[in-house]
Amino acid sequence: MKIKGGNHASLITPSEVRKEVSQYKAPTSSVKNNILYVHLQEFNWSSSQGKRYANTLYHKLTSKTYKDIIIDLKNNLGGDIGPMLAGISPVVPNGKLFEIVSALNKSMSVTFQGSVTNNMGTKIDLGNIKKLQEFLLQ
Repeated sequence: MKIKGGNHASLITPSEVRKEVSQYKAPTSSVKNNILYVHLQEFNWSSSQGKRYANTLYHKLTSKTYKDIIIDLKNNLGGDIGPMLAGISPVVPNGKLFEIVSALNKSMSVTFQGSVTNNMGTKIDLGNIKKLQEFLLQ
């Protein structure tokens, strides 16, 4: 497992899974001078908690208009990218996000449409997504 997954692979017991699921941490945010600051914490919990995590972020981003938005990944240890990207989907462009190349030189594109990440992470569909065009990279 260490060879195939490197630092991103591990085995955990069922009791450790239950403990992690019970220690769910919601993303946090604050507003100062009409600038939204969102701390995007890692996500390693259940799919229902993934939907809650994504909805929390999405509603914070779209509930009002901000001068700027800062998405902080500091201390984010990774995890399931699906809920994280779904939550910030208003500022993530649709299309190809990045490509993964295996040790055998086989590539796979990770794409995004609406709030759904394809080929990586849990698929979180938040329905009709309001994209904040002024924040999308062209």
